[in-house]
Amino acid sequence: MHKTLITAVAVLTLGVAPLIAQPAHPRARGEVFGPKNMRRLHLTDAQREQIVDMHRTFRSDNRDFFKSTREDVRAFREAKRAGDTAKMDEMKPRVEADRARLKQLREDFDQRVSTVLTPEQNEEWQRLRAERKARRQ
Repeated sequence: MHKTLITAVAVLTLGVAPLIAQPAHPRARGEVFGPKNMRRLHLTDAQREQIVDMHRTFRSDNRDFFKSTREDVRAFREAKRAGDTAKMDEMKPRVEADRARLKQLREDFDQRVSTVLTPEQNEEWQRLRAERKARRQ
């Protein structure tokens, strides 16, 4: 019994420790690029602060829109799971409009960020974005 208890504690400890040790996702900490990409771009402290401030402003300015978009997507997915084609047809134009607006907001934000970067940093940033886009396809 004693051995079983010790073994169970050891397995739980070893199984949970790696999960605890993992850092939070960069976006969960409010970072725009994440520490790896910030290092790759060699941002100055001033640039880093400007970009972080831009991102915070962007998130706060669009908080209500992001919330309504999440609700629309959630409702669309629930309708899809339930097989409710009438609800899906009703929600589809809203979801597509939300997606288009999100794309426009992201492009506008990226344009503002590019004004903070030097030409070399901007070139590297565009390369990193292209790599990320290629990985997603």
